[in-house]
Amino acid sequence: MFLRFSVRYLFFAIVFFSEGGFSQVKQEYKINTIAFYNLENLFHPDDDPVTFDDDRTPNGKDHWTYEIYKKKLQNMAKVIAMIGADIAQNSPAILGVAEIENRKVLEDLVNEPEILHKNYGIVHFDSPDRRGIDVGLLYQKALFKPTSTKTHELVIYDAKTSKRIYTRDQLVVSGYFDGDLIHIIVNHWPSRRGEYPEVNTKEKKQPDLIKKLLTLSLP
Repeated sequence: MFLRFSVRYLFFAIVFFSEGGFSQVKQEYKINTIAFYNLENLFHPDDDPVTFDDDRTPNGKDHWTYEIYKKKLQNMAKVIAMIGADIAQNSPAILGVAEIENRKVLEDLVNEPEILHKNYGIVHFDSPDRRGIDVGLLYQKALFKPTSTKTHELVIYDAKTSKRIYTRDQLVVSGYFDGDLIHIIVNHWPSRRGEYPEVNTKEKKQPDLIKKLLTLSLP
């Protein structure tokens, strides 16, 4: 297994060896990539009254025009096409993503020419995050077959007021990858430093939820 880190994404290149005795001179194998990519506030320019997206609109603080949005999609599609390609000769078979506004932006992303031919499927649920961002999963339909998709809320509270702080849910997807059943957890933990400084630092809600999800997922 190969492991690489980058500022915005990380990926695993998974090596699948064919069955056979050690006496074989040449052993065949194939490599697929599973990756995670933070798409960094991928919002659609349309103003959604339900989502806190005012800054990411043409008239908002970020002057988020359709031209800028389209350019961001193009750039991210190019990056996705390159993740793990030097090892697997393919873009990621499975790609967890974070900081997306809704399903629409993922649909636009997978329809970019750089990755359109990969025929990516989408798993996404809207979450109650106060910034209006979610996590999701992209997968090549020819390589991964989802059998179960669930979303689990992360309940955290303001340390001073005891009021709930709404953040993104954590996504659990199970399915068959090259014939093997696997379970994937996609999460994007809230930051106590800049994003949610009011969260009780003594609480360990995120790792506790991960442990629970692992217990529920694994046989």
